Amino acid sequence: METELKLLKEREVDQKNKASGYETLLADGIPLNEHFLALKNKYNNEEDSVKKTVESMKEENKRELKTNTQLSQKIGVQCNDKIKRQNDYIHAKKRYEIEIADQELRIYNNTHIKDILEKEKEVLTRKVHDIKMVNAVDDREIKQAKTFNKKDDI
Repeated sequence: METELKLLKEREVDQKNKASGYETLLADGIPLNEHFLALKNKYNNEEDSVKKTVESMKEENKRELKTNTQLSQKIGVQCNDKIKRQNDYIHAKKRYEIEIADQELRIYNNTHIKDILEKEKEVLTRKVHDIKMVNAVDDREIKQAKTFNKKDDI
């Protein structure tokens, strides 16, 4: 706010100085032709400075436009990269979700098969135990029969 006020005051002072310059040209008694020449020279000098300012502003605008187009291109490239990365992420996510589902199914199947096999193992273990018991009984009977047969032979 203060800087704006300072700028306004400076402009006002400049305008007063320019106006007083014209008034002094007319009031000092110098012939009018010389006043016109002085005014023409002053006009030409101010015109040159304005043209230079305009040219420098045009060049600055060109530089800014060039910078803006470069930044726009860079933004476009980065947007394309972002879209590519998002697509890659989505595909990878889907692939991992499928892999996780496959692993979970495999784990479930393995657990289920393990339970079934453990039950079958228990049944077979009982059968083996029963067969061993029968074999043990049969072995005792055979041994007893042999011992009795030997006694009979003597």
